[in-house]
Amino acid sequence: LLSKHHVTLPTEHFWLPYQPKGTHLCFITPCLGPNLGSFCAFYGHVTDLVKHVCFQLVQALYFLHQKGLCHGDFRPANILFCLTEEVEKMGDDELVAALGGVQIAKLSRIPPANTTKRDMKEKEWPKELPRYLIGQADMIKLIRGGWCSPSVAVIDFGVSYPVTEPTGKGTGIPLGYAPPEEAITGRNQEGKEETLVKLGPKSDVWSLGVTLAELALDYFPFADSSDKLYGVKNMELVMGPIPEPFRSEFRTWYKGVWGPDGTALQDVDMVTDPETGKSVLSPLSFSIKRWKEEKQYAKEESGYEDPIRSKMSLGLETLHTKRSGAAIEAQWARDKTKLPSYTWGQTEEEEEMDDDQFPTKKFDDIEVFSDLLHSIFKWMPEDRVSTAEIMAHPWFKDRYAPSLDTKQEDVVSKLSQGTIGIINVMAGIPFKAGNFLFRMFSRVFGIFSNPLRFLWGGRSCTNRSNDLEAQ
Repeated sequence: LLSKHHVTLPTEHFWLPYQPKGTHLCFITPCLGPNLGSFCAFYGHVTDLVKHVCFQLVQALYFLHQKGLCHGDFRPANILFCLTEEVEKMGDDELVAALGGVQIAKLSRIPPANTTKRDMKEKEWPKELPRYLIGQADMIKLIRGGWCSPSVAVIDFGVSYPVTEPTGKGTGIPLGYAPPEEAITGRNQEGKEETLVKLGPKSDVWSLGVTLAELALDYFPFADSSDKLYGVKNMELVMGPIPEPFRSEFRTWYKGVWGPDGTALQDVDMVTDPETGKSVLSPLSFSIKRWKEEKQYAKEESGYEDPIRSKMSLGLETLHTKRSGAAIEAQWARDKTKLPSYTWGQTEEEEEMDDDQFPTKKFDDIEVFSDLLHSIFKWMPEDRVSTAEIMAHPWFKDRYAPSLDTKQEDVVSKLSQGTIGIINVMAGIPFKAGNFLFRMFSRVFGIFSNPLRFLWGGRSCTNRSNDLEAQ
């Protein structure tokens, strides 16, 4: 069930002694490929593949929310490619070879002052130091070798929390993926950091939106670093002036960090729009004049004031030449069971044959995709669309089947209420009779808890009547 909905959890765990003291927790997980961090660089020009991957992410988040769980750290680093069936059949030596071999570096000690190498050799090797280091596996080789499936798996539930218990504490997600309620926090009476608006499913939706922009456009809409002021400036360019309760708290934060010597934020809230003469809320990180100048500059460069549309109109700078990019598209068109393989670089003859070495991808769906992102990027969580609405958005029109999805979700919901024994019995019963018995057993055994509740600490999952996503 988890695999079908693009979710992967550890299958086992164990403890190892950890020198010089204590123990080390180890997890065993299914064997998976590299994360999606470099996806756009490799495959951003293959539109069908981009939508295929993005839709799986929406499905995964929809499934988690329906089961009563918020991820809390939804981003490409926590989403991995699955591997092809061929990899599952590989022996250890074959898999190591596919990863480029094992790199080992012997550890040695530098003699301190007034100590000879001979003295060092005679001393016992410290127990807390390893004898050698092993280099990290080059997972990108699995993509280049064509060993990765286009299916993805969402991992890392270390900061997840129940939908029914929205948290007032931040999850620690990097600023670039953090919604306003996570990026702009306050202090409680005890002086501890606390969110102004509690986190919930719509906080995950924001992170999903940033992830979609990164995978499709190689674009961070707000911040790609820890610069909070830069992030808020970009938020105001996309969503308009920052409202309360974030507005007052951001002023307080700014004064605490920069003091009187920093570049001042706008002191006033309401100003007169120089174009319309109406009283409007002022941006906090710009004067309204500067804010309009930024938008005008974007329009002159791309034809659009909106930063998202402006970015799309400028196109995607690919890392593939025209020839290699076309080869990757052709591979995907022939075989959609695995990611296309590729190699960097060309011979001199091939370079001469390419008229444009690194062509820029032009987008023909600017209005549709920007509409999707703008429906996600809202200051307040309640104004954002749900995962169900994202799946039904026109950008996914060739992948979303409402009738099929509804039936599938009903089956998932019912299966999760029963027991494994019921499922096994149903497998051998004709469809119509099975459907009748299935409904009967679901009513009888409906009191049993969802089997998945054990996977997240025994917390009860929501049902449709009180599920936030359903509302």
